[in-house]
Amino acid sequence: MEEFTARVLVFDSDPDQRLRIIGRLGDRGYSNLIARSVDEALDIARNNQLDIIIVNASAPKKEQEALSAALKDLWETRHLPIILIGGDEDGNQPLDERDAALADFLPKEFHDLKLFSHLSSLVRLKTMQSELERRLATTVEFGGVAPKLVQPPRSIRGAEVLAVACTGDERKLADAALGRTTKVNHRCGYGAALKQIVSGDPDAIIVALDGNDEEGLQFFSETRSNSRFFNTPLVLITDARDHTDPVAPYMTGANDVIPPSVNVKDLRTRVTALIKQRLYRESMRELYLQLGDDITAYRLTGLYTHGFLYAHLARQLEDANRWNKNIAVGYIDVEEMVEFNEVYGPVAGDFLLRELGALIGGLVRGEDLVARVSGEEFCVVKPDTTHDIAEFALERIVGVIGNTEFRLPKIDHGVKVNLTVGHASLQPGDNPEDLIARAREVCKLNRRTTLRQPKRRAMLPTTSDDA
Repeated sequence: MEEFTARVLVFDSDPDQRLRIIGRLGDRGYSNLIARSVDEALDIARNNQLDIIIVNASAPKKEQEALSAALKDLWETRHLPIILIGGDEDGNQPLDERDAALADFLPKEFHDLKLFSHLSSLVRLKTMQSELERRLATTVEFGGVAPKLVQPPRSIRGAEVLAVACTGDERKLADAALGRTTKVNHRCGYGAALKQIVSGDPDAIIVALDGNDEEGLQFFSETRSNSRFFNTPLVLITDARDHTDPVAPYMTGANDVIPPSVNVKDLRTRVTALIKQRLYRESMRELYLQLGDDITAYRLTGLYTHGFLYAHLARQLEDANRWNKNIAVGYIDVEEMVEFNEVYGPVAGDFLLRELGALIGGLVRGEDLVARVSGEEFCVVKPDTTHDIAEFALERIVGVIGNTEFRLPKIDHGVKVNLTVGHASLQPGDNPEDLIARAREVCKLNRRTTLRQPKRRAMLPTTSDDA
């Protein structure tokens, strides 16, 4: 099956000011559908499973208003993200109240890293929402109780924003843009900001940087690399042209890089959009965590049952085949589990499986489904995921667990665990049994390769004969 990142509708009706992004999207694996009129855009939207819409803001205002009104139902029922691209030379955009339903905004001139950062974030939201709808449907099919589906937030009132090094005009700008709807906490120094971050949980972090502020760029990069703030919007207020390397601000992992000349309304709109995305993502993740009960999940590990896995994967494959979407299945085998149970007993083995299940579940995305398929074997289903990304995700699980020392009752030493993994991607004609079996075979092949290597004996204490 052909792999692509996401399906994008580009509404670009102004022949004199084309967006010129089609080639760039295609190079990154996005499937493009181009509309030159409102009717054409609506026809594409009705007949394709879109992941995101990009709108050229240079189109006539009446056309934008007509498109926005026509797509309102799509936003409310399918939560389809929209990016509005356009604005003046300073990045300010002609936004009005109708744009409150739009998901994100970019200035007329933007760096590729900025575009694809926004696209990646919004496509992930769409994947989370689509998978959540399927998960709830399968839960009901199994006789479980499905909680109410969450909706995108309409307001960010009560959110907290940390503004770092925002002094003078920048402080006034942040307060004027966000002070009415959020609590803006100002910290002048990076040390004070770090303390505030550690002790709190800001909904967004804004950092004002002068050109070539290496300390500020380092602070920003370290904040982004902290797993606690992976989904926290990080915004840089800086002029990229003032940096020796104009690309440096975009390489920090910033969700948005905004020039100091930005106006109050545009800053408010752009930061508000990012905070709404975070709140929506967190509310969906909480809902994922609520799913799974005695009907759909094993009590021991809290992971989905073998039966739920196959039933839900069938539903996923139906959608994936209809809309040509990617699905990857990972298979995980816990090495030496039988030997461990023989030495320490099944009670200790159950404790270990419970710990492993919790850790594997915490190392995947909210929309990924983790199931226990046999005593020491697990399965991870990753929707909208290419083969290479699935491989990277599974190797991360292997690495983290391989470097974790588990402490179990009545065992006076730490236990380290080795995993063998394999994965397979959806092929035409696959059913759940085929896809899982192919992933299992890859895992077994990798296991045989491991057995031909010097035995690691990680789960059992080393004896003098092994030294």
